[in-house]
Amino acid sequence: MSHHNADIWRQTALVGNFGLGSPTWANWQMSGPWFRQHLWEHYAFTGDKNFPQSRAYPILKGAAEFCLGMLIEDGQGRLTTAPSFSTENTFKTPDGKRAESSEGCTMDIALIRELFSNTAAAAQLLNIDAIFRQTLLDKLPVLLPYQIGKHGQLQELAQDFDESEPGQRHMSHMYPLYFGNEFTPRRNPALRRASQVSLERRLAAGGAYTGWSRAWAICFWARLANGEKAYESLCRLLDHSTGPNLFDTHPAGAGWIFQIDGNFGGAAGIVEFLLQSHEGEIRLLPALPKAWKDGSVKGLRARGSIEVDTTWANGKVVTSALRSPVAQTVKGDGKTIRVKPTSR
Repeated sequence: MSHHNADIWRQTALVGNFGLGSPTWANWQMSGPWFRQHLWEHYAFTGDKNFPQSRAYPILKGAAEFCLGMLIEDGQGRLTTAPSFSTENTFKTPDGKRAESSEGCTMDIALIRELFSNTAAAAQLLNIDAIFRQTLLDKLPVLLPYQIGKHGQLQELAQDFDESEPGQRHMSHMYPLYFGNEFTPRRNPALRRASQVSLERRLAAGGAYTGWSRAWAICFWARLANGEKAYESLCRLLDHSTGPNLFDTHPAGAGWIFQIDGNFGGAAGIVEFLLQSHEGEIRLLPALPKAWKDGSVKGLRARGSIEVDTTWANGKVVTSALRSPVAQTVKGDGKTIRVKPTSR
């Protein structure tokens, strides 16, 4: 397991001075499952079947074993995590007190659900660990379900507590919308709508005031196919959270410090404007803003190791070209497309 920070000695223990940090920022033992998602996405985007076998699967399995050992029953026949922390946010208990630790925070459950699914898929791909694979699949239906709160929002915690900071810059509970891909119009439309309500409430209360948080907002809006809102957040990232040297900024005293998260996240969001492939098909220009009425892009990568070139005019696709190292059939904007193999 690992927490979310690494120091100069590469240790990943609790953050803070000898464990004296506030749990909302010092404790978060879920970075392992998040890192493992990148391994599976690497395979999804490259199609390199040797990668899971030679590198990814043992690491995926190790993280899944850790999470299996960490899960506990909640007394209602469901599996949850405890203690659990929703990154840097606090909540109000029924007696009005401010609290930091809970159980079954939404991001915990999202990461574990994703990890178990990906690890099981990798085991099936490699035709190994059949019993372990089935164990993971059996746990998925009994993981704590996602819930919609009294405001129509995606709950951040297992219970519908009020937030102490409605404008908190962290929006980690919306991970199943992005960076994950559980909440889509086809798979979970109600939870997708609830995620939008959560995003709107966060922003209305002053959230996304750091560069990296604004980058999350860009990516969320793009996944929601709202190009205008995504573009609005992109402009705010550039106008309010980007230095004259294009470094991403984080408020610090009277000035700011550089955090590269907003640079990487903003670039990832721009890609989501133009190409998405997380729902089992390739979608061109899914969140194109009106300001980008005409344009072109080359060499974007979709899942399945497919490179995509697109030109558009008046907001509509004019030409598109798909390249792949192997012949394959894919779905694209509701159509079936045969991609011929190409060599470079």
